[in-house]
Amino acid sequence: MDKQIKEFLGEGPYPFPIGNMQKYVNLYKSSNIIILEAQNTFSFREEQGTHAHSSYEFFIPVTKLFMAKVDKKRVGVTQNTLLPLNCDQFHGVAGTEENIYCLGIQVDKKSLQELARELYGRSEIFFVNQGQYVNHQLRQLIFSFQEECKNQQTGYRFALQSLSIQIMVNLLRNLKTNLPSMNSGRNYSEKKCINRSIEFLRETYKNNYCLEDVAGVANFSPYHFIRIFKTETGKTPYEYLLDIKIEKAQQMLKSKQKNISEVCYACGFNNPSHFATVFKRKVGVSPSMYRKQ
Repeated sequence: MDKQIKEFLGEGPYPFPIGNMQKYVNLYKSSNIIILEAQNTFSFREEQGTHAHSSYEFFIPVTKLFMAKVDKKRVGVTQNTLLPLNCDQFHGVAGTEENIYCLGIQVDKKSLQELARELYGRSEIFFVNQGQYVNHQLRQLIFSFQEECKNQQTGYRFALQSLSIQIMVNLLRNLKTNLPSMNSGRNYSEKKCINRSIEFLRETYKNNYCLEDVAGVANFSPYHFIRIFKTETGKTPYEYLLDIKIEKAQQMLKSKQKNISEVCYACGFNNPSHFATVFKRKVGVSPSMYRKQ
């Protein structure tokens, strides 16, 4: 079994063999987040017992009401809501749950606590164990994370790190915790630093690099870089990089010096199908239609 998965999930028990879980769930992961999506429905039974692990877990039953046992309490989670589970907190099912299709987000303890320290000045986080609404932004972040893992385009490590931080910030902001209100007293509107990072993105859009590399150009921590970048540009670094790639693709398609596949690879995409999907989402028409226009 993958070392990271074992560290995040522990020994179980789970409704599938933990050593052979990739036959039962789709795995999407970065260095600090793992998303597990069921390939089919599962049956959960109370007699399977409870388990705990070192990571934070955010469990989303997609199909119907789910009755969980957290410590010694029963907690109901409705369809498409999210149940937060803390590190080393024992949990399982209450009773028998049939035909559950679910998705889980596992978040590295150290990464989330370091981010909480930056945001709130406190690292010890305890989430309230109650079902909470999955907001639209979190849904989009999860989808983008899965797409980046599937396609692994040029720059995907940077994209995954950026998306991971955005997912963690979303969870901290929108779920009930023991943390104080956000401290907004500090001002990081360093436009020149952000402009340097934009130039870096424009010059290296075809290359592989990580979020720390780009944040380092602006001399910020990764979290503050994302926050300030969005304040200055209205977009996250990940969104901005995609826009640069599509802008370059539009220029190449207009020049008609390269065919569509060549444009795809020249703009840092590794898969023509994925390139066409992103292009149409951003521009409104397919690359071939754009060239004809």
